[in-house]
Amino acid sequence: MVLVSRSDGMGVSLLKRSGVKVLIMSTEQNPVVAARARKLGVPVLQGLADKRTVLRDWLRIEGLDPARVAYVGNDVNDLGPMAEVGWPVATPEAHPRVRAAARVVLTTAGGSGAVRELCDRVVAARPEPEPAPVQVRTRPQFAPVAIGDVLVGDGEPVYVIGEIGINHNGDLDLARQLIDVAAEAGCQAVKFQKRTPAICVPEEQKGQIRQTPWGEMTYLEYKERTEFGRDEYTQIAKYCDERGLHWFASPWDVPSVEFLEEMDVLVHKVASASVADHELLRALAATGKPVILSTGMSTLSEIDAAVEILGTDKLIMMHATSTYPLPPEEANLRTITTLKERYGVPVGYSGHERGLQISLAAVTLGAVCVERHITLDRTMWGSDHAASLEPSGLEHLVRDIRIIEQALGDGVKRVFPGEEAPKARLRRVTV
Repeated sequence: MVLVSRSDGMGVSLLKRSGVKVLIMSTEQNPVVAARARKLGVPVLQGLADKRTVLRDWLRIEGLDPARVAYVGNDVNDLGPMAEVGWPVATPEAHPRVRAAARVVLTTAGGSGAVRELCDRVVAARPEPEPAPVQVRTRPQFAPVAIGDVLVGDGEPVYVIGEIGINHNGDLDLARQLIDVAAEAGCQAVKFQKRTPAICVPEEQKGQIRQTPWGEMTYLEYKERTEFGRDEYTQIAKYCDERGLHWFASPWDVPSVEFLEEMDVLVHKVASASVADHELLRALAATGKPVILSTGMSTLSEIDAAVEILGTDKLIMMHATSTYPLPPEEANLRTITTLKERYGVPVGYSGHERGLQISLAAVTLGAVCVERHITLDRTMWGSDHAASLEPSGLEHLVRDIRIIEQALGDGVKRVFPGEEAPKARLRRVTV
Protein backbone atom coordinates (compact mmCIF):
# COMPACT_ATOMS: atom_id res chain seq x y z
CA MET A 1 0.00 0.00 0.00
CA VAL A 2 1.22 3.51 -0.83
CA LEU A 3 -0.07 6.34 1.36
CA VAL A 4 0.14 9.93 0.12
CA SER A 5 -0.95 13.21 1.64
CA ARG A 6 -2.28 16.14 -0.39
CA SER A 7 -0.23 18.45 1.80
CA ASP A 8 2.91 16.64 0.58
CA GLY A 9 2.08 17.70 -2.96
CA MET A 10 1.77 21.37 -2.03
CA GLY A 11 5.07 21.11 -0.14
CA VAL A 12 6.83 19.75 -3.22
CA SER A 13 5.31 22.55 -5.31
CA LEU A 14 6.66 25.13 -2.85
CA LEU A 15 10.12 23.54 -3.05
CA LYS A 16 10.10 23.63 -6.84
CA ARG A 17 8.97 27.25 -6.80
CA SER A 18 11.93 28.04 -4.53
CA GLY A 19 14.33 26.48 -7.04
CA VAL A 20 15.02 23.28 -5.06
CA LYS A 21 15.53 20.12 -7.15
CA VAL A 22 13.47 17.09 -6.13
CA LEU A 23 13.80 13.38 -6.98
CA ILE A 24 11.60 10.42 -5.96
CA MET A 25 13.33 7.01 -5.67
CA SER A 26 11.74 3.61 -5.09
CA THR A 27 12.96 0.00 -5.09
CA GLU A 28 9.49 -1.10 -6.20
CA GLN A 29 7.43 -0.39 -9.32
CA ASN A 30 4.13 1.22 -8.37
CA PRO A 31 1.68 3.04 -10.69
CA VAL A 32 0.46 5.20 -7.79
CA VAL A 33 3.96 6.57 -7.25
CA ALA A 34 4.39 7.20 -10.98
CA ALA A 35 1.05 8.98 -11.26
CA ARG A 36 1.75 11.13 -8.21
CA ALA A 37 5.19 12.12 -9.53
CA ARG A 38 3.72 12.93 -12.95
CA LYS A 39 1.09 15.21 -11.38
CA LEU A 40 3.74 17.03 -9.33
CA GLY A 41 6.12 17.34 -12.29
CA VAL A 42 8.90 15.59 -10.34
CA PRO A 43 11.31 12.96 -11.81
CA VAL A 44 10.83 9.45 -10.39
CA LEU A 45 13.12 6.41 -10.58
CA GLN A 46 11.52 3.05 -9.71
CA GLY A 47 12.65 -0.56 -9.56
CA LEU A 48 16.08 0.40 -8.20
CA ALA A 49 18.39 -2.34 -6.91
CA ASP A 50 21.01 0.12 -5.63
CA LYS A 51 19.59 3.45 -4.52
CA ARG A 52 22.97 4.72 -3.30
CA THR A 53 24.69 4.43 -6.70
CA VAL A 54 21.70 5.95 -8.51
CA LEU A 55 21.59 8.87 -6.06
CA ARG A 56 25.34 9.46 -6.42
CA ASP A 57 24.96 9.59 -10.22
CA TRP A 58 21.98 11.99 -10.00
CA LEU A 59 23.87 14.37 -7.71
CA ARG A 60 26.78 14.42 -10.16
CA ILE A 61 24.54 15.01 -13.20
CA GLU A 62 22.66 17.84 -11.47
CA GLY A 63 25.87 19.36 -10.08
CA LEU A 64 24.61 19.26 -6.50
CA ASP A 65 26.77 19.41 -3.37
CA PRO A 66 25.88 16.24 -1.39
CA ALA A 67 26.45 18.11 1.86
CA ARG A 68 23.49 20.37 1.02
CA VAL A 69 21.11 17.57 0.02
CA ALA A 70 18.41 16.00 2.21
CA TYR A 71 17.28 12.39 1.78
CA VAL A 72 14.21 11.16 3.66
CA GLY A 73 13.83 7.42 4.20
CA ASN A 74 12.11 4.90 6.42
CA ASP A 75 13.62 1.45 5.89
CA VAL A 76 17.02 -0.27 5.78
CA ASN A 77 17.31 0.02 2.00
CA ASP A 78 17.52 3.80 2.58
CA LEU A 79 20.67 3.56 4.73
CA GLY A 80 22.99 3.63 1.69
CA PRO A 81 21.66 6.84 0.11
CA MET A 82 21.32 8.44 3.55
CA ALA A 83 25.08 8.01 3.98
CA GLU A 84 25.67 9.95 0.73
CA VAL A 85 24.06 13.23 1.82
CA GLY A 86 24.64 15.86 4.47
CA TRP A 87 21.06 15.77 5.73
CA PRO A 88 19.79 12.21 6.22
CA VAL A 89 16.17 12.43 7.43
CA ALA A 90 13.90 9.74 8.88
CA THR A 91 10.17 9.51 9.47
CA PRO A 92 9.13 8.82 13.10
CA GLU A 93 7.93 5.27 12.33
CA ALA A 94 11.13 4.37 10.44
CA HIS A 95 13.28 1.31 11.21
CA PRO A 96 15.42 1.88 14.35
CA ARG A 97 18.66 1.74 12.32
CA VAL A 98 17.29 4.40 9.97
CA ARG A 99 16.31 6.67 12.85
CA ALA A 100 19.77 6.18 14.39
CA ALA A 101 21.44 7.18 11.11
CA ALA A 102 19.28 10.30 10.64
CA ARG A 103 20.39 13.82 11.36
CA VAL A 104 16.73 14.82 11.66
CA VAL A 105 13.75 12.68 12.70
CA LEU A 106 10.47 14.22 11.56
CA THR A 107 7.43 14.49 13.82
CA THR A 108 4.87 13.59 11.12
CA ALA A 109 4.46 10.00 9.91
CA GLY A 110 4.99 8.98 6.31
CA GLY A 111 1.77 9.24 4.32
CA SER A 112 0.40 11.80 6.77
CA GLY A 113 2.44 14.84 5.77
CA ALA A 114 6.07 13.89 6.50
CA VAL A 115 7.26 15.16 3.13
CA ARG A 116 5.39 18.43 3.70
CA GLU A 117 7.10 18.87 7.09
CA LEU A 118 10.51 18.44 5.48
CA CYS A 119 9.61 20.79 2.61
CA ASP A 120 8.49 23.49 5.05
CA ARG A 121 11.76 23.15 6.97
CA VAL A 122 13.81 23.47 3.78
CA VAL A 123 11.87 26.49 2.52
CA ALA A 124 12.13 28.21 5.93
CA ALA A 125 15.91 27.65 5.97
CA ARG A 126 16.53 29.00 2.46
CA PRO A 127 18.62 32.20 2.53
CA GLU A 128 16.99 35.38 1.30
CA PRO A 129 18.17 36.16 -2.26
CA GLU A 130 20.41 39.14 -2.80
CA PRO A 131 18.31 42.17 -3.79
CA ALA A 132 18.48 43.20 -7.42
CA PRO A 133 20.21 46.55 -7.98
CA VAL A 134 17.05 48.05 -9.52
CA GLN A 135 13.58 46.88 -8.62
CA VAL A 136 10.85 48.66 -10.54
CA ARG A 137 7.93 46.50 -9.39
CA THR A 138 7.81 45.69 -5.69
CA ARG A 139 4.69 43.49 -5.79
CA PRO A 140 4.59 39.96 -7.21
CA GLN A 141 2.96 39.79 -10.64
CA PHE A 142 1.04 36.78 -11.94
CA ALA A 143 -0.78 35.97 -15.14
CA PRO A 144 -4.41 37.14 -15.18
CA VAL A 145 -7.42 34.81 -15.25
CA ALA A 146 -10.12 35.27 -17.90
CA ILE A 147 -13.68 35.59 -16.63
CA GLY A 148 -15.71 35.77 -19.82
CA ASP A 149 -14.37 38.73 -21.77
CA VAL A 150 -12.59 40.30 -18.77
CA LEU A 151 -9.05 39.60 -17.56
CA VAL A 152 -8.64 39.64 -13.78
CA GLY A 153 -5.12 39.99 -12.48
CA ASP A 154 -2.07 42.18 -12.00
CA GLY A 155 -1.90 45.04 -14.46
CA GLU A 156 -5.63 44.82 -15.23
CA PRO A 157 -8.41 47.08 -13.91
CA VAL A 158 -9.64 45.96 -10.49
CA TYR A 159 -12.62 43.63 -10.91
CA VAL A 160 -15.33 44.97 -8.59
CA ILE A 161 -18.02 42.53 -7.45
CA GLY A 162 -21.26 43.63 -5.83
CA GLU A 163 -22.13 40.81 -3.42
CA ILE A 164 -25.92 40.60 -3.40
CA GLY A 165 -25.68 37.26 -1.61
CA ILE A 166 -28.93 36.75 0.30
CA ASN A 167 -29.67 40.48 0.66
CA HIS A 168 -32.45 40.09 -1.92
CA ASN A 169 -34.49 38.43 0.88
CA GLY A 170 -36.10 36.15 -1.69
CA ASP A 171 -37.58 39.10 -3.61
CA LEU A 172 -36.78 39.19 -7.34
CA ASP A 173 -37.69 42.89 -7.63
CA LEU A 174 -35.24 43.69 -4.83
CA ALA A 175 -32.58 41.64 -6.62
CA ARG A 176 -33.15 43.71 -9.79
CA GLN A 177 -32.79 46.93 -7.81
CA LEU A 178 -29.48 45.71 -6.37
CA ILE A 179 -28.29 44.77 -9.86
CA ASP A 180 -29.12 48.34 -10.91
CA VAL A 181 -27.11 49.68 -7.96
CA ALA A 182 -24.07 47.63 -8.99
CA ALA A 183 -24.32 48.60 -12.67
CA GLU A 184 -24.74 52.31 -11.97
CA ALA A 185 -21.79 52.31 -9.55
CA GLY A 186 -19.51 50.78 -12.19
CA CYS A 187 -19.14 47.20 -10.92
CA GLN A 188 -18.27 44.47 -13.39
CA ALA A 189 -20.17 41.68 -11.64
CA VAL A 190 -22.78 40.74 -9.05
CA LYS A 191 -22.68 37.60 -6.95
CA PHE A 192 -25.39 35.54 -5.26
CA GLN A 193 -25.41 32.50 -2.97
CA LYS A 194 -26.97 29.19 -4.02
CA ARG A 195 -27.97 26.52 -1.52
CA THR A 196 -29.99 23.36 -1.28
CA PRO A 197 -31.46 24.09 2.17
CA ALA A 198 -32.24 20.46 2.96
CA ILE A 199 -28.51 19.71 2.61
CA CYS A 200 -26.96 22.90 3.98
CA VAL A 201 -29.06 23.57 7.07
CA PRO A 202 -27.74 21.50 10.02
CA GLU A 203 -30.24 18.99 11.37
CA GLU A 204 -30.34 20.63 14.81
CA GLN A 205 -31.30 23.98 13.25
CA LYS A 206 -33.95 22.87 10.77
CA GLY A 207 -36.81 22.93 13.27
CA GLN A 208 -35.79 26.06 15.16
CA ILE A 209 -38.46 28.76 15.07
CA ARG A 210 -37.52 32.11 13.52
CA GLN A 211 -39.35 35.42 13.52
CA THR A 212 -39.29 36.72 9.93
CA PRO A 213 -40.98 39.49 7.91
CA TRP A 214 -43.31 36.76 6.60
CA GLY A 215 -44.30 35.56 10.04
CA GLU A 216 -43.11 32.81 12.34
CA MET A 217 -41.57 29.78 10.61
CA THR A 218 -38.86 27.14 11.05
CA TYR A 219 -35.32 27.98 10.02
CA LEU A 220 -35.54 25.45 7.16
CA GLU A 221 -38.77 27.06 5.90
CA TYR A 222 -37.11 30.48 6.12
CA LYS A 223 -34.07 29.34 4.05
CA GLU A 224 -36.37 27.77 1.45
CA ARG A 225 -38.51 30.93 1.38
CA THR A 226 -35.49 33.12 0.48
CA GLU A 227 -33.85 30.73 -2.02
CA PHE A 228 -34.10 31.56 -5.74
CA GLY A 229 -34.77 28.78 -8.25
CA ARG A 230 -34.44 28.32 -11.99
CA ASP A 231 -37.11 30.84 -13.00
CA GLU A 232 -35.63 33.61 -10.84
CA TYR A 233 -32.04 32.98 -11.96
CA THR A 234 -33.10 32.85 -15.60
CA GLN A 235 -34.54 36.34 -15.18
CA ILE A 236 -31.47 37.47 -13.22
CA ALA A 237 -29.15 36.23 -15.98
CA LYS A 238 -31.17 38.10 -18.62
CA TYR A 239 -31.28 41.29 -16.57
CA CYS A 240 -27.54 41.22 -15.80
CA ASP A 241 -26.82 40.80 -19.49
CA GLU A 242 -28.98 43.83 -20.26
CA ARG A 243 -27.10 45.85 -17.63
CA GLY A 244 -23.69 44.69 -18.90
CA LEU A 245 -22.79 42.73 -15.74
CA HIS A 246 -21.38 39.28 -15.11
CA TRP A 247 -23.29 37.24 -12.55
CA PHE A 248 -22.32 34.15 -10.61
CA ALA A 249 -22.86 32.59 -7.19
CA SER A 250 -21.25 30.75 -4.30
CA PRO A 251 -22.62 27.19 -4.35
CA TRP A 252 -22.82 25.62 -0.89
CA ASP A 253 -23.39 22.02 -2.01
CA VAL A 254 -22.82 19.77 -5.02
CA PRO A 255 -26.41 19.96 -6.39
CA SER A 256 -26.01 23.76 -6.39
CA VAL A 257 -22.84 23.38 -8.50
CA GLU A 258 -24.83 21.30 -10.97
CA PHE A 259 -27.61 23.92 -10.96
CA LEU A 260 -25.18 26.77 -11.70
CA GLU A 261 -23.52 24.75 -14.46
CA GLU A 262 -26.93 24.35 -16.08
CA MET A 263 -27.26 28.15 -15.84
CA ASP A 264 -23.88 28.38 -17.63
CA VAL A 265 -22.21 30.79 -15.22
CA LEU A 266 -18.79 32.10 -16.24
CA VAL A 267 -17.06 31.47 -12.92
CA HIS A 268 -17.69 29.84 -9.55
CA LYS A 269 -17.02 31.34 -6.12
CA VAL A 270 -16.01 29.30 -3.06
CA ALA A 271 -17.31 30.89 0.13
CA SER A 272 -14.94 30.97 3.10
CA ALA A 273 -17.20 28.50 4.90
CA SER A 274 -16.62 25.94 2.13
CA VAL A 275 -12.78 25.91 1.98
CA ALA A 276 -12.64 22.51 3.70
CA ASP A 277 -15.61 21.00 1.81
CA HIS A 278 -13.48 18.84 -0.47
CA GLU A 279 -16.46 17.13 -2.08
CA LEU A 280 -17.69 20.55 -3.20
CA LEU A 281 -14.21 21.60 -4.35
CA ARG A 282 -13.81 18.47 -6.46
CA ALA A 283 -17.15 19.19 -8.14
CA LEU A 284 -16.03 22.75 -8.89
CA ALA A 285 -12.64 21.62 -10.22
CA ALA A 286 -14.43 19.18 -12.55
CA THR A 287 -16.30 22.04 -14.25
CA GLY A 288 -13.08 23.45 -15.72
CA LYS A 289 -14.38 26.95 -14.99
CA PRO A 290 -12.36 29.68 -13.24
CA VAL A 291 -12.76 29.59 -9.46
CA ILE A 292 -12.61 32.47 -6.97
CA LEU A 293 -11.58 31.11 -3.56
CA SER A 294 -12.31 33.12 -0.41
CA THR A 295 -9.96 32.32 2.47
CA GLY A 296 -11.73 33.65 5.57
CA MET A 297 -11.58 31.55 8.78
CA SER A 298 -8.97 29.29 7.12
CA THR A 299 -5.44 28.22 8.02
CA LEU A 300 -2.69 27.98 5.42
CA SER A 301 -2.80 24.18 5.62
CA GLU A 302 -6.53 24.22 4.88
CA ILE A 303 -5.94 26.56 1.94
CA ASP A 304 -3.07 24.31 0.75
CA ALA A 305 -5.45 21.34 0.64
CA ALA A 306 -8.05 23.37 -1.28
CA VAL A 307 -5.48 24.54 -3.83
CA GLU A 308 -4.25 20.97 -4.27
CA ILE A 309 -7.78 20.07 -5.45
CA LEU A 310 -8.58 23.21 -7.45
CA GLY A 311 -5.18 23.72 -9.08
CA THR A 312 -3.80 27.16 -9.87
CA ASP A 313 -4.33 27.57 -13.63
CA LYS A 314 -7.73 29.29 -13.32
CA LEU A 315 -7.68 30.26 -9.65
CA ILE A 316 -8.22 33.70 -8.13
CA MET A 317 -7.79 33.85 -4.38
CA MET A 318 -9.53 36.34 -2.09
CA HIS A 319 -8.06 37.44 1.22
CA ALA A 320 -10.90 37.70 3.72
CA THR A 321 -11.59 37.77 7.43
CA SER A 322 -15.02 36.36 8.24
CA THR A 323 -15.95 38.75 11.04
CA TYR A 324 -19.23 40.66 10.47
CA PRO A 325 -18.68 43.58 10.63
CA LEU A 326 -14.88 43.50 10.35
CA PRO A 327 -12.85 45.56 12.86
CA PRO A 328 -9.67 47.14 11.40
CA GLU A 329 -7.36 45.19 13.71
CA GLU A 330 -8.55 41.91 12.15
CA ALA A 331 -8.18 42.99 8.50
CA ASN A 332 -4.54 41.78 8.23
CA LEU A 333 -4.22 43.14 4.69
CA ARG A 334 -0.56 42.18 4.28
CA THR A 335 -1.86 38.63 3.86
CA ILE A 336 -2.63 39.66 0.26
CA THR A 337 1.11 39.60 -0.46
CA THR A 338 1.55 36.39 1.56
CA LEU A 339 -1.06 34.57 -0.53
CA LYS A 340 0.39 35.84 -3.82
CA GLU A 341 3.89 34.70 -2.95
CA ARG A 342 2.78 31.33 -1.57
CA TYR A 343 0.40 30.26 -4.33
CA GLY A 344 1.48 32.25 -7.39
CA VAL A 345 -2.06 33.33 -8.31
CA PRO A 346 -3.89 36.67 -8.52
CA VAL A 347 -5.27 37.70 -5.14
CA GLY A 348 -8.19 40.00 -4.37
CA TYR A 349 -10.03 41.13 -1.26
CA SER A 350 -13.49 40.25 0.07
CA GLY A 351 -14.49 42.76 2.73
CA HIS A 352 -17.08 42.80 5.49
CA GLU A 353 -16.07 46.07 7.16
CA ARG A 354 -18.02 49.26 7.53
CA GLY A 355 -16.74 52.08 5.34
CA LEU A 356 -14.32 52.12 2.42
CA GLN A 357 -10.83 52.63 3.86
CA ILE A 358 -9.82 48.97 4.27
CA SER A 359 -11.02 47.98 0.78
CA LEU A 360 -9.15 50.90 -0.77
CA ALA A 361 -6.00 49.99 1.18
CA ALA A 362 -6.31 46.45 -0.20
CA VAL A 363 -6.15 47.85 -3.73
CA THR A 364 -2.95 49.75 -2.94
CA LEU A 365 -1.46 46.46 -1.65
CA GLY A 366 -2.20 44.72 -4.95
CA ALA A 367 -5.72 43.30 -4.68
CA VAL A 368 -6.83 42.50 -8.24
CA CYS A 369 -10.53 42.32 -7.38
CA VAL A 370 -12.70 43.67 -4.58
CA GLU A 371 -15.98 42.16 -3.39
CA ARG A 372 -18.36 43.96 -1.03
CA HIS A 373 -21.87 43.14 0.13
CA ILE A 374 -24.41 45.65 -1.17
CA THR A 375 -27.85 46.69 0.08
CA LEU A 376 -30.43 49.38 -0.48
CA ASP A 377 -30.51 50.13 3.26
CA ARG A 378 -28.28 48.77 6.03
CA THR A 379 -31.24 48.74 8.42
CA MET A 380 -33.18 46.21 6.31
CA TRP A 381 -34.07 42.82 7.80
CA GLY A 382 -31.46 40.12 7.24
CA SER A 383 -28.09 38.96 8.55
CA ASP A 384 -25.78 40.62 5.99
CA HIS A 385 -27.31 44.09 5.53
CA ALA A 386 -25.46 45.74 8.44
CA ALA A 387 -22.04 44.92 6.94
CA SER A 388 -23.06 46.01 3.42
CA LEU A 389 -22.52 49.14 1.35
CA GLU A 390 -25.48 51.31 0.42
CA PRO A 391 -25.67 52.71 -3.15
CA SER A 392 -23.70 55.90 -2.48
CA GLY A 393 -20.99 53.95 -0.63
CA LEU A 394 -20.59 51.51 -3.52
CA GLU A 395 -20.42 54.39 -6.01
CA HIS A 396 -17.68 56.06 -3.97
CA LEU A 397 -15.79 52.78 -3.64
CA VAL A 398 -15.61 52.19 -7.39
CA ARG A 399 -14.74 55.85 -8.03
CA ASP A 400 -11.88 55.79 -5.53
CA ILE A 401 -10.55 52.44 -6.81
CA ARG A 402 -10.24 53.92 -10.31
CA ILE A 403 -8.42 56.98 -8.91
CA ILE A 404 -6.00 54.73 -6.99
CA GLU A 405 -5.31 52.68 -10.13
CA GLN A 406 -4.22 55.86 -11.92
CA ALA A 407 -2.24 57.12 -8.93
CA LEU A 408 -0.22 53.91 -8.48
CA GLY A 409 1.57 54.45 -11.80
CA ASP A 410 4.31 52.16 -13.10
CA GLY A 411 6.97 52.69 -10.44
CA VAL A 412 9.46 54.33 -12.81
CA LYS A 413 10.84 57.54 -11.30
CA ARG A 414 10.61 60.45 -13.74
CA VAL A 415 10.01 64.21 -13.84
CA PHE A 416 6.44 64.81 -14.95
CA PRO A 417 5.40 67.71 -17.20
CA GLY A 418 3.64 69.43 -14.32
CA GLU A 419 6.94 69.56 -12.43
CA GLU A 420 8.92 71.36 -15.14
CA ALA A 421 7.78 74.90 -14.30
CA PRO A 422 8.29 74.53 -10.51
CA LYS A 423 11.65 72.90 -11.17
CA ALA A 424 12.81 75.80 -13.33
CA ARG A 425 11.61 78.27 -10.72
CA LEU A 426 12.64 76.57 -7.47
CA ARG A 427 15.51 74.12 -8.11
CA ARG A 428 18.85 75.27 -6.66
CA VAL A 429 21.92 73.42 -7.89
CA THR A 430 25.27 73.70 -6.09
CA VAL A 431 28.62 71.94 -6.50
